[in-house]
Amino acid sequence: MKKLLTAILVAVMVVSSVLPVAAQENASLPEAIKLAKSLFSTDSFTQFWSHQETYNGRTTYQLYWSEENGVDKSPAHLTVRVDAQRLLITGYNYQPAYQEQAYPPLPKMGENECLTVAEAFAAKLAPEHFAQMKLEKVDKPQIRIEKRSGPLSYIFRYVHYINGIAFQPNNMHVSVNGDTGEIQDYYLTWEDYEFPSTEGTLTLADAQEVFKTKGLKLVYSRRYSWREQTNKPYLAYTLENGSAMQIDAVTGEITYGGYRVYNTSLTKDMPAVMGLSREQAFTPWELEEIDTVAGLLTVEQGEAIAREIISLSEKAQLRSSRLMEDKSENLRFWNLEWEYMIEDYYVGASARLNAADGEIQNFHFWEKTSPQEGEPKLTYEEALAVASEFLQKWLPAKYEDTELTSRYKHQDGQRLPHTYSFTFERRINGLPVVGDSMNVNVQYDKRVTSFYSNWYNGEFPSAEGALTVEEMNDIFLQNVGLKIEYVHHFDSASSSEFNVYSSARYAQPTIKLVYKANELNSYSFNPVTGKSMDYYGKDIVPVTKPEYNDIAGHWAQAAIVRLVDLGLLRLEGSEFRPDEAIKLGDLLMMLSDASGDQNSEPILPLWLKKHNTSNYADALWYGVARGIIREKDKDIDPETLVTREVLAFYLARMQGYSEATSLKGIWTAPYSDFALVSTERQGSVSIVHALGLMGSGGNGQFLPKQEATRAQVAVILSRMLDKTN
Repeated sequence: MKKLLTAILVAVMVVSSVLPVAAQENASLPEAIKLAKSLFSTDSFTQFWSHQETYNGRTTYQLYWSEENGVDKSPAHLTVRVDAQRLLITGYNYQPAYQEQAYPPLPKMGENECLTVAEAFAAKLAPEHFAQMKLEKVDKPQIRIEKRSGPLSYIFRYVHYINGIAFQPNNMHVSVNGDTGEIQDYYLTWEDYEFPSTEGTLTLADAQEVFKTKGLKLVYSRRYSWREQTNKPYLAYTLENGSAMQIDAVTGEITYGGYRVYNTSLTKDMPAVMGLSREQAFTPWELEEIDTVAGLLTVEQGEAIAREIISLSEKAQLRSSRLMEDKSENLRFWNLEWEYMIEDYYVGASARLNAADGEIQNFHFWEKTSPQEGEPKLTYEEALAVASEFLQKWLPAKYEDTELTSRYKHQDGQRLPHTYSFTFERRINGLPVVGDSMNVNVQYDKRVTSFYSNWYNGEFPSAEGALTVEEMNDIFLQNVGLKIEYVHHFDSASSSEFNVYSSARYAQPTIKLVYKANELNSYSFNPVTGKSMDYYGKDIVPVTKPEYNDIAGHWAQAAIVRLVDLGLLRLEGSEFRPDEAIKLGDLLMMLSDASGDQNSEPILPLWLKKHNTSNYADALWYGVARGIIREKDKDIDPETLVTREVLAFYLARMQGYSEATSLKGIWTAPYSDFALVSTERQGSVSIVHALGLMGSGGNGQFLPKQEATRAQVAVILSRMLDKTN
């Protein structure tokens, strides 16, 4: 625990200590300790130690208090970080003595109560700074219907505002334990800058016009789907670099913030050799594989091609070879590796090439790591000519469909690089293909030392029917929009998009005003509808709390509303249909939502594969993952209506009683019709009764064969929130 706390605090300190404030005398360690003790009680602690670190002229003290180790519990820890120049608490972490215990699903305190605690604490530690901040975000704990092993916390995040404009680098976060109301963490990151005036800045309308000139672009993206085992491309409008794209609020120049750019062997005769008859020795699918491999290049043929491309010395010896398969594109390739000695150091290479036609996919050549004597003399233009010639020679068809996207800008007085790197991005129908590109590295002696390509070999969808750039920009600006912010601006003595050796020093950050896109989880958009898309190219459906119009006055209304408010009930539609018999698929969906088990791309086992495209695929995945559904249930039908005894069966499994419920002849429950419960379900009914999850169906009867309703399930889930043991 001690190492973890130290690592966290050091990381925060490096981020927060960017600039020294005006020079002043640092406080001493005794003064830092006195400050901490004036604010926090340390009487119960018996151990203390400290760390001191100075960065860019600013000294911080890390103060640690701890109890002695207990026999049955971990000791409590208190960590305080003190800025010695400002005599300001900038970090706080308290870990109470830990004892293993079970927590109820719900914390004792709500968001508003915790917010009051957080703001009182922040105003106490840094009143002047906190007065200039606004609450930006609340990270709420995830409430689940099941017991938990640790506390739940609310994290309140604040940002510095100047002239009504946010400055994200100056921020604070306060974490409050929702079970005890204690402050768990507090971190303040704050530097004093001169902030430019807002006078003379572009209007939002002006910034929007600039955005339209360099904003969204239509591209081909590609993502691998594990469930469907496909790697197909799809069309999308994207905002390159997302919210990192900035429009200077004074000049209208497009920049990209948040970055400081530093220059820095098988044969055709195999069956015959084995002396076996094809018909007797192999199955049809084995014969198919043999025929496929027989039509590929041999390792000797593949190595000869790769040697020529890489310009390998005759001394290079092949150390390993592997014939592999890329199932997503039904592609076979050779992986080859060479190694040999020159004087006292190793030289080697690795390569991958298409085993069908010998086309190179990637290679890397390495030699003595120290650069050559003297200054490199190869210019950017000369290196680019070498890279282009290489691609024209070995991959002419692909080279025709690419465009150079990486460019090196040489600065006066800057040493020429040891190696140049060139990226050629693929274009299809005039559109960029995100991720499809070829990269060539050219060394100072004009040797191509590495090559890498990523290239989809299938068909690409048509762009017909896609919104125009103008239409998509209008939709983006209306639905997402731009905001004005103060940001750090780093001026470099020499900047480059290319990774080269440089001793350039960067100026300290200044502050400027920019317009940037509002925050989104994804800056990829459906080219036909303009809606946000996820990583897999599917429309993002916002998670919203449903509003059911048919539960007013219903006996289960309070339970249903409670679950909805906590985000534990999300069945779609404007009607909950509380008295309707529940389908198995809807039951599993309700259990999944209430348990917090979600999977955006579930892969069902083979015995449930027929449900892969079902609307209940996620719910079935949850059932399998939690052991509620097992392989012997492979004939399961999500559309089946659930009886009360079957509901008890799934609830008992969910609670971890699968093995116990399989016992027979030992169960009882105080229901007059218990004998009517199926033998294999009696254990489940007894257990859920003992757990207090299900009561009688009326008149002291369980009514095992009666269909369970959606309202009954909602009430059961609400009961789970109140279970403390």
